[in-house]
Amino acid sequence: MRMVLFQLIIISTLLTSNMALGQGLEKQKHYISIGFLDHKTGNSLVGYARSLFQNKNNEIYIGGGTFIASNTLLIGLKNIYSDLL
Repeated sequence: MRMVLFQLIIISTLLTSNMALGQGLEKQKHYISIGFLDHKTGNSLVGYARSLFQNKNNEIYIGGGTFIASNTLLIGLKNIYSDLL
C-alpha cells in the first residue's frame, strides 16, 4: 500500500511540474521536457523537440522521447486558435 501511494505521488508530481513549466516555454527553438505527458512529445518521460518553422499561430516541429518500454519519434504541427490562456 505504501509503495502504491509513493508511486502515485511521484507520477502526480511529474505530471503537474511538466504541465506547469512546459506551457510557459513557447516560441523557443529547442524544447526539453522531463515528466509524463507534455504538449509536444506526448507519452514520454524525457523528450526533446526542435521547431523547424514558427510564426504567430503555427509551429512545425520534430522530436523524440523515451518511455519505460518504448521510444517515440514525432513530427507535429501546432496551431494556436486563441491567445486567451
